Amino acid sequence: MECQFCHTPLKPGTLVCPTCQRPVAADPEATLASAPTAVAAPPAQRPQPDAKSGGRALFMNFNQSPAEIVRVMDETQQKVKDHLARRKKYVLLLWLLFPLGLPFVFADVALGYNICTFSLVALTLWAGAIFGLVMLRRQGKMTPFGPKYELARTIFDTLRDDVSPKRTMTGWLDLTGAQQESKKMREKTSASGQPIHYYRDEWLRLKTSLYDGNVLRVSLMDRVKARQGFWKRGRSGKRKYRSGSSQSEAHLEFSVSVDTSHYTVQPFDRQVTNIPSSRFVIQQAEAGEGRVAFSAAAASGQFDAWDILNALRFGYDHIQPLTA
Repeated sequence: MECQFCHTPLKPGTLVCPTCQRPVAADPEATLASAPTAVAAPPAQRPQPDAKSGGRALFMNFNQSPAEIVRVMDETQQKVKDHLARRKKYVLLLWLLFPLGLPFVFADVALGYNICTFSLVALTLWAGAIFGLVMLRRQGKMTPFGPKYELARTIFDTLRDDVSPKRTMTGWLDLTGAQQESKKMREKTSASGQPIHYYRDEWLRLKTSLYDGNVLRVSLMDRVKARQGFWKRGRSGKRKYRSGSSQSEAHLEFSVSVDTSHYTVQPFDRQVTNIPSSRFVIQQAEAGEGRVAFSAAAASGQFDAWDILNALRFGYDHIQPLTA
């Protein structure tokens, strides 16, 4: 017999683990357990956030266990990597056909033959290379997944030990981009006549039941303010094109529905806005009546998975087990 959390060997009949001080369930799959442990444990050499945008577009609905979601994401990413490796190999081989045809041209010149003797082989190789390169270009280049894909995978992988084995994680991962008509919230025109569009891109949403019976909900979204390019008439009367620009802010929404028969909710400190070990800043928070929730914001592209996980840990710390 061992603790289902820290795997410390236990004697039969032990009710509390002497190592992690958590109750030991008689059934390893029992829903009554302790709160998640070490949800956010950043690596020793924590990388800087990747500010790159874009990447391969993807929309994925999920209703599986976190382990299964991670497996599917790893397989999908490996397929993309294999495709990119094969494409790179084909491009290299096609370009090698150009120097490969030169000896046949030199043979005609050296031997004094007609240019269409050995050179026909070179022309065939070059025509095949050009045709192959054109076809690869028409197929389009499969870009690798962007940083949000790795971020979501890290979250799923970290939370999977806290999800009940009999439960699944539901939600979606939307990496199709923010500036779409379906995600437009409103639009207006500035005093200078420039059109401005506002978008709300909820690119990650998840809901799951944890080991302790509480229900976790997480939502990550980008709020984008996009100034559209337009033609503007200057004082001289000439029309000039003014290019557009965009600004975005990342938002995190967290909530936990608490099993009030076993846990109590601690109020938030209203003076605390910075989350420990996280770049997210609290904007709104509430705790009470069996629910803990907060919304936080960070500069888009300036956070990583550990900022999010530490924010989740911060919110979950306001849930305490009831004392006997």
